[in-house]
Amino acid sequence: MSGLGELNSVQAPLVAALVGIGWKHVPGDKLDRAIEQPFIESEVIAALTRLNPRITEDPTRVDEVLRPLRALTLASGDSGLVESNRDFAVWLRGLHDHQFVGTNGSVPVKLIDFDDLSNNSYTVSDEVSFGAPGHKARFDVVLWVNGFPLVAGELKTPV
Repeated sequence: MSGLGELNSVQAPLVAALVGIGWKHVPGDKLDRAIEQPFIESEVIAALTRLNPRITEDPTRVDEVLRPLRALTLASGDSGLVESNRDFAVWLRGLHDHQFVGTNGSVPVKLIDFDDLSNNSYTVSDEVSFGAPGHKARFDVVLWVNGFPLVAGELKTPV
């Protein structure tokens, strides 16, 4: 019966299929992030620099965007998950404007390139833990785009 478990019959084939179409596989315990961090910040920083000309011209500006993104994840305890997810969706869709220090006028901040999907990084991870001590969760599969966890899946065996 061990051949019919969720790992062999669902999780491993899903990861293999995603790798087959170009996703990078990184096991959850090998991700460049602490368990308490919701993002893979090295990928977020690379994407922000790659997709936003004002950050490209001055990479120190990345912190002006990282701070409010981190704050959004922390605010979910106060404002609730629905409101936080709504706010984060605005950012993900490129609808949040920001005026960078030393510039005139605000510009939209791109977290994901929807026009040229090849400009994004795609990572699939399995067995991903997240949370603070005493409040941890483990997800079977997480799909990351530019370091943002867009899909967290709990898989079940087909039998």
